[in-house]
Amino acid sequence: MLIQATRYFCSLARFARLIPVTTKQPQTKNQNEGNKYEINSWEDQEFVAAVKATGRKKLIMCALWTEACLLFPALDALSEGYEVYPVTDAVGGTSPESHRAALERMIHAGAKPTTWISVHCELQRDWARANTVPGFVQAVVEHGRPGWFLNLVEQRQRMKK
Repeated sequence: MLIQATRYFCSLARFARLIPVTTKQPQTKNQNEGNKYEINSWEDQEFVAAVKATGRKKLIMCALWTEACLLFPALDALSEGYEVYPVTDAVGGTSPESHRAALERMIHAGAKPTTWISVHCELQRDWARANTVPGFVQAVVEHGRPGWFLNLVEQRQRMKK
């Protein structure tokens, strides 16, 4: 579920154009060298330059490990004046305690936690944006807990009979 949520979030964020998003390391001249070995992506000057080049100050962030890959760049971005929104259900810790402690540390530093469905709803805004509703519903059904929605549809169909 975590991997699905992370994949979903990354694909959604690429299309949002409302926030600076880097779903993988920026293309660099040393791309063939593979992993640069940073746990903290904010220590990669090219990564930070790619974020700064967007001109945006709000970062929606997710990562593999809450207590390392998310915590460290989030704290650095906060210290540089960015608004950081860690997506709490698109990241996981090595233990529930590690996940909780890292999130608390980010919150104390000024991060504003959110969830993937909250991000999606914020981008959808309202049902009047009809051209994006099918994708919204499909994402919830495929990646979320669709019971509420399916029950609603079922109830409405029963009421029409």
